[in-house]
Order: sequence, then C-alpha cells, then structure tokens
Amino acid sequence: MKKLTLCALSALSLTTAPAMAGDLSPVGAEAGIASPSSHGWTGPYAGVHLGYGDGQYKQADFSSMVLDDEPAHRLDGFLGGVTLGYNVQSGNLVYGVEGDLALAGIKGTNSDIPGWYCSPGIDGCHNSIEALGTLRGRVGMARDTMLLYATGGFAVARINTGDTTGAAVGVFTHSDKTETGWTAGFGLEKAISGRSSIKAEILYVDLGETRVEATRYVTKNDFVTVRLGFNQSF
Repeated sequence: MKKLTLCALSALSLTTAPAMAGDLSPVGAEAGIASPSSHGWTGPYAGVHLGYGDGQYKQADFSSMVLDDEPAHRLDGFLGGVTLGYNVQSGNLVYGVEGDLALAGIKGTNSDIPGWYCSPGIDGCHNSIEALGTLRGRVGMARDTMLLYATGGFAVARINTGDTTGAAVGVFTHSDKTETGWTAGFGLEKAISGRSSIKAEILYVDLGETRVEATRYVTKNDFVTVRLGFNQSF
C-alpha cells in the first residue's frame, strides 16, 4: 500500500510540475499574487473513473481472538464507475460536493490462522470489496486550468467475506454485507476544454469491521485507491 501511494504521489508531481512552472511569472512572484484561474469551475458535472485499490484486511473469531493481534493480509484489485458533483468557485477558491459509485474487484485470500476456519490444511478464507461508493466534500485552489484539492467524507461498500470453499466447515460459507466507513484524500484536476476535465485522485478508505454474528466471524478492511477520471460539466 505504501508503494502504491508513493507511485501515485510521484505521478501527481510529474503532472503538476510542468503546468505550474509554465504559469510562473516574475511580476506575480514579486507581487506575491496568485495567478488567476482561467477556467470557470462553478456548476454541476458528471463523469467516469477507473482505478486500482491496494490495502489490507484482518480476520478473526471475535468470541476468542483479538482482531488487531491477527496478521494482515493483502487486498487489491480494480474498480470503475460513475461520478456526480457540484462546484462553487470564489476567486481561486473552489469548493463543492462529489459522489461516486463503482463496481470493484478488490479482494484477497488467506489460510494461515491456526485453529480456526482459515487454518492451514483445513480451509481458506476470502474477502472481497464488490462495490464502493463515496459522498465527499471537496475544497481546493484553482490556478490557470489546474485545480489541486483535498477531499473527505462518507464511504459505503458491499463486502463478500467468508470461507473459500465451505467443504471443511460445512455450515459457514460466506456473507454479503453492506458496511459504511470514511474516506479522505486529495487530487489534481485539469480542464482540457471549456466543459471537460481529467483528474488523478488518491483516496484512503476505512470500512471498519464486518461481523457475521452466526459464526462469530469479523473482518476489518482499509485500503488506498488511485483513480483516473474524466468529467463533463453542464
């Protein structure tokens, strides 16, 4: 997850640096005045996004095990979906709200928890984020055709978690649950025409714990997504 975040930060830096360097002027630098935005960001917009998620999950029997003491397992995969939002611009300040919904295949498997469902040689367990949605506030600074912003808010996901085969345990197979949590991150958006823009965005997502009471099964999920998107204002 750390490598994914560092790669994303590098990509955003490479994208931003040339545009920002091209916007600098001696007069603006001496006067200490920020360059005005040449693109109007106010109004509604819709778009699409594609991305990749990488993180970790933990699993345990919550009646006899401490979840935080259990080993972390890798969780990764792709996601893609749609975006809706609204911006308000005041000078160089841009703020607004954005929501998105994506189908996802961010998942992992494990079989290394002795004495439980996921024991070596007995069975395996799986964990999969099948859909992910967020509703977030955004606030940032516009410069020429660029918008650098921070974002954060509510996250909701459809999670499939449980026994990989069900053969060894018999009763326990899997559970589909909708869980909520929070998300925060930042992004860079660039206008490419009067109404169109492209963006790169990093979000950290924490979905808390998923409990299956009938089998005392608990899973904890957190991960980072890196997404590329296209927005059309209207």
